[in-house]
Amino acid sequence: MRRLKKKPHMILCFLSPVLFAFNLFAQPVPDREFVQEFHQPYTIQISSAANDLFTITVDHENNVWAGGRAGLFVLPDGKTDWLALFDENNTGPVFDLLCDASGTVWVAAWNGLYKFEAKNALHPSALHKTPGIEAPLSAITQAGEKIIAVGPDGWWKISGEIATAFSQPCSRAVQDILIAE
Repeated sequence: MRRLKKKPHMILCFLSPVLFAFNLFAQPVPDREFVQEFHQPYTIQISSAANDLFTITVDHENNVWAGGRAGLFVLPDGKTDWLALFDENNTGPVFDLLCDASGTVWVAAWNGLYKFEAKNALHPSALHKTPGIEAPLSAITQAGEKIIAVGPDGWWKISGEIATAFSQPCSRAVQDILIAE
C-alpha cells in the first residue's frame, strides 16, 4: 500500500489501457442531426435608404420587422415583398423594436413610441402612437408587464395605455450614448 501512495501515476498507467479497451466496445450515443439554418437575403426594395437598418425583430406570427433610417418595414410570413408601415407624410428613423410577451410589437421612433398589436392586420392604420411621448426614443425594453422607453430627453414607463415620464435626468454618459444612436 505504501508503494501505491508514493506512485499514484503508476495506477493511471495500468488503468488507462483497460479503460480504453472498454471504450472500444461502448455503443455510440445517437445524436440529433445538425440542421443548418439558411436565410435568403431580403433586400427592402422600397428605396436604397430602406436597407440602412438599425434594428430587426420577429414577432409571434413569424413576421420580420425592420427599422432603420427610412422608417418601419415588415415582411409578412411567407411573403417576399416588404410593407412600409409609415406613410410618406410620417416618415423618420426607427431606432429600436421590441416584441413583448403578448406579441405586441413596440417601435421606438424619431417622434415617439408606436405599438402594433398582434391581433391587427399588417397595415399602416394598425400602428398606434402612444400618447404622452413626443420625443425621439433610442431604446425600449420590457420589465414585467411594463414597457420602458428611453431617449435623449428622458425615459418613460408605459403600463397599459398610460405613459409616465420620469424627471430624473440620465447621466451625461448615458445621454451621449442615446444621442449618438
